[in-house]
Amino acid sequence: MILLDFGAVLVGLDKQRCINALQQVGLDSIASYVDEHRSEDLFHRIELGGSSKEFCDEARRRSSGNPTDEEVEWAWGQLLTGIPKAKLQRIRELRARGYRTAVLSNTNHIHWKQALRDFFSIEGLTIEDYFDEVFLSCNLGIVKPCDDIYRAVTDKMGCAPEDILFIDDSVINCDGARKNGMHAYHDPTGNSWMSNTDTDEDIQKMYEGIKAEPSVCIIGNFDGVHKGHQYIIERLKEIGRERRLRTIIVTFNAIVCNSQHIHDAQRGYNSHGCHDPQLNLMYAIALKDNRLCPVFYKQYPGSVRDVSAFMNMLKEMGLKGALVITDKGFVKLSHLDELEKEGLEYVMPLKRSSAEYSRAPLE
Repeated sequence: MILLDFGAVLVGLDKQRCINALQQVGLDSIASYVDEHRSEDLFHRIELGGSSKEFCDEARRRSSGNPTDEEVEWAWGQLLTGIPKAKLQRIRELRARGYRTAVLSNTNHIHWKQALRDFFSIEGLTIEDYFDEVFLSCNLGIVKPCDDIYRAVTDKMGCAPEDILFIDDSVINCDGARKNGMHAYHDPTGNSWMSNTDTDEDIQKMYEGIKAEPSVCIIGNFDGVHKGHQYIIERLKEIGRERRLRTIIVTFNAIVCNSQHIHDAQRGYNSHGCHDPQLNLMYAIALKDNRLCPVFYKQYPGSVRDVSAFMNMLKEMGLKGALVITDKGFVKLSHLDELEKEGLEYVMPLKRSSAEYSRAPLE
């Protein structure tokens, strides 16, 4: 059985369009909730089953404007941009190939009503043509990653959790599914699951957790111009070819940001000695068919140092079987323990004063 998230994995999301619409109808304070990714109280209540009327009344109470219920629902609905036809077609193909399909989503009655009306009713079809069952937080009164919501799926579908492949753009929700015995595929873009469901063999690989190929990985602040950087990247490619490993470059950039509305803009320290408020952006770029292609990215607060961000990113990517090559700034016993715990090989230069440096081979 294939269990799909709704937001991002199926439907496209446009935060700025929603913000503009909320401001247009006079709901400026609600627009700031969306802008700051706030999910507490108001939004959390409707995901737990609060009525559309309650949401509209509370939205008006918190703002200076006085839009109608229809205007509030329209503005809130501007977050959803639609479901690509290819995704809808893929779901029907999966069902035709014998897979049961279902939705598991933290969502609200306003967005789901919009989805049923505008996204799942094209060409005379209905939601029943795409899914055997739908599990919505607003109907169940519980949200991911609570254990009970995953159990609700297995109880209703009458299948063992290990027979379920859950696809979600949130690593926390994927962890919750795995905790409850399901297989989980983390898809931060909401698009890569499409290329991994082309064939039954592809899906079996996702079930078995071997989607991530053995890899060789380097980490650093690579600009692609410095000759030293070019040499390291070329050497990485050679190792990948020799050992038949996928090659991955992990690079990070600190961006100075003085916006008071971006929570992650925090005081930090980077390689340029800058202590200003900043964001850390980390990218994973893979070499495929002799081309460099971005495969993963994540934003971290400026106070999060590069090393800890890298370790977190490895976990979110589900990277297994990799050879990690780092610089001497990465060396720390806890980091080595983490790599070994994940079954990753590593090559690291050591300072001569390092406690891990052994002179035994020279004696």
